[in-house]
Amino acid sequence: VGTLYTFFKSKEEILAILFETHMNSMLEITEAIRDNEELRPKKKIEKSLEALIKTAVDNLDFYRIYWSHARGVEWGAKTRVGEYIERATNRYHNCMREIFEQAVESGEIDTSFHPEFLAHFFTALVRTSVRVTMLDTLGMRVDDSIKEAQRMLFDGIGLNKNP
Repeated sequence: VGTLYTFFKSKEEILAILFETHMNSMLEITEAIRDNEELRPKKKIEKSLEALIKTAVDNLDFYRIYWSHARGVEWGAKTRVGEYIERATNRYHNCMREIFEQAVESGEIDTSFHPEFLAHFFTALVRTSVRVTMLDTLGMRVDDSIKEAQRMLFDGIGLNKNP
């Protein structure tokens, strides 16, 4: 353990680097989906939802720590980890907002839905799906959780009515 502190000043610095590495890979996946011009916006939303839930469920220990620190950020704690979480969350949120803007512009989503609201709704849905799967409160498998989240999202915004 002592050798770790030769390279890192504290546990928080180690966490910050772990968060940064993991969140950057998740953001790269989401941004690649957003930037894929061959996919229609509905497919981008489906793929983003699936990728984020699967990645989170595959890394539950990481997410348990992440959520405990994210709550601290929501409560105003200012730490290096918290600042990174806030920046990464904003970058992820902006990426999802852009995907929803594409869906509104293409007519796949009713224009009465604001992309900013949809991005928040999407994020809450991903968190809930991961927590339900993580806690196994409903006995759901990951694929079932993804399908249920997609159904809730698409029924809620009317995406299931469009091909």
